[in-house]
Amino acid sequence: MKTEKIFSAGIDIGTSTTKMVVSSFLLKNVAGITHVPRIEIIEKTVLHQSPIIKTPFINKDIIDMKKIEEFISQQYQLAQIAPSDIATGAIIITGESATKENAIEVVHTIADGAGHFLVATAGPDLEGIIAAKGAGTLQQSKNSSKVIANIDIGGGTANIAVMQFGEVIGTCTLHVGGRLIEFKDGKIQSISPPLMRLMERWANPLAVGDAAEDDRVTLCIEEMVQTLAMILHGQWCDTFSYKCSVKLNEIEGLIKKINYN
Repeated sequence: MKTEKIFSAGIDIGTSTTKMVVSSFLLKNVAGITHVPRIEIIEKTVLHQSPIIKTPFINKDIIDMKKIEEFISQQYQLAQIAPSDIATGAIIITGESATKENAIEVVHTIADGAGHFLVATAGPDLEGIIAAKGAGTLQQSKNSSKVIANIDIGGGTANIAVMQFGEVIGTCTLHVGGRLIEFKDGKIQSISPPLMRLMERWANPLAVGDAAEDDRVTLCIEEMVQTLAMILHGQWCDTFSYKCSVKLNEIEGLIKKINYN
């Protein structure tokens, strides 16, 4: 039966990093001649994977759209594919990047010029579920029937998805991530609002300009780890909590495995 090759691209704009993948799909109608067409992907080939770059920002509230567009254009050139050749694809903006002032404008502007794209601003639920599926946690829970938690730790948020029998029980998003404090030249360059709120109860909070080796940085990390542990043990914690749909009292003691990514 006749096959057709199409080109696809995926662009992920996250809190800390941005990346892009260009692929080709071989499609085939696997239904009989007299049946309703049923198109399946019978072959997938990754043509180009971009380097992972730091997501560019003009300031703490605005994504640098020009630099993102330049990055995407460069990747198309390296893949030797024209944007007009892209038949399908997706642009997804995640984590703290999704909360920036121009987040929606960025993804729609890029989609208009980069090919035929679906556009999604991933909220905490979607982001956690996508990560769990990509990590294989959903399938693991289906095969084992165990309650499994998948924790996707990004730059600005940690997204927890709890699975059982191949189904999502619930999700939880925390302001826990690797870019809540940024450093430059051995000193603190910026501190995120969630950490500032945490340190309001400290007698001597960290400040921009303090040394990166300051013991209080380690204390911030310990607080974030403790928050993750409390949530996974079914205990609510206001310090870094953002959104939680899972009923914590119902999962207490039930989680048998934890996957990190």
